Amino acid sequence: DNLPKGLRNSGEADVIKRMKEYLMKQNDREKQQYRNDYINNHDTPTQCLHSFNYWEHGPAYKVIPNKPLEDSAKKAFFSDEYTVKLCSMSLTELHQYEPANEMLGFIPEDVLRDGHEQQQYRPTHDEFFRCISWSRDGLPFEALPDQFNNNGEAVLHCGVIHFDDKPDGIPLKFVPSRNLALWLSCRGVPIPSLNDRKQILDMVALCRTNEVDPLPSYVMRSGGGC
Repeated sequence: DNLPKGLRNSGEADVIKRMKEYLMKQNDREKQQYRNDYINNHDTPTQCLHSFNYWEHGPAYKVIPNKPLEDSAKKAFFSDEYTVKLCSMSLTELHQYEPANEMLGFIPEDVLRDGHEQQQYRPTHDEFFRCISWSRDGLPFEALPDQFNNNGEAVLHCGVIHFDDKPDGIPLKFVPSRNLALWLSCRGVPIPSLNDRKQILDMVALCRTNEVDPLPSYVMRSGGGC
């Protein structure tokens, strides 16, 4: 969040451009110079440095083939012959997980397990990676509860979204466009006709004003709203 804010002439596209320029540098010395210039131009250099370190050295799962001499990570993933390890996003062996802790300011494994301390069974990283259990609480994933329209008919998930007019709602500006697009399609709106987020928000506002109810899921499965 700190990278796009405060940097002169900045914006999301400009930040992405700068990050690509950084990755294309030929050696560590050039990268360090580019990085220092970038951070020093920021209104809050300390926060920017923290964000930069997290972007470059943050925790990520690494796919390790069971037969590393024979299979690539991609091949092992699709053949389901791999294990996973919590590592750093840095691609160099020097920064594989442990050395990156100093740059992050915390130990990813400790933070990950902090919410699992009261459980008798500790899920493996493989279970988190395969979405068998949720890394946040260590518990198995559960099916989402069914949603219903005003007629009591089951609708597709995202057909009902509690916006900020509900006590437990989400402000509209924080709802991803993908979710809003599905919300609209459940009301028979042809999504390909909407070209950008503004058009999506305008259509959502129109549907809410007219209290358009989502179509039942059996209609959607037969092609309605597509």
